[in-house]
Amino acid sequence: MLILLLGPIAFSGTSCNTSNRTKGALIGATVGATAGAIAGKKNKAVSILLGASIGGVAGGIIGNYMDKQAAEIRNDLEGAKVERV
Repeated sequence: MLILLLGPIAFSGTSCNTSNRTKGALIGATVGATAGAIAGKKNKAVSILLGASIGGVAGGIIGNYMDKQAAEIRNDLEGAKVERV
């Protein structure tokens, strides 16, 4: 049930000016919650929350790294346009 609620939230937050850190955290939390639900055997709620926490943190770290790379490129290439895909 939690996965059905998190999925649309994660992908609706990936619009125009959302940072990669935010996108990564939302997508990571969704994937982590899904993995926790699948892997958890005894206590599904704990597995889902643990998976969402780990996935969210990992996704946020990766997204933050991507944002820093984009900022470096933007600074190195004055006058060039940097697009996030």
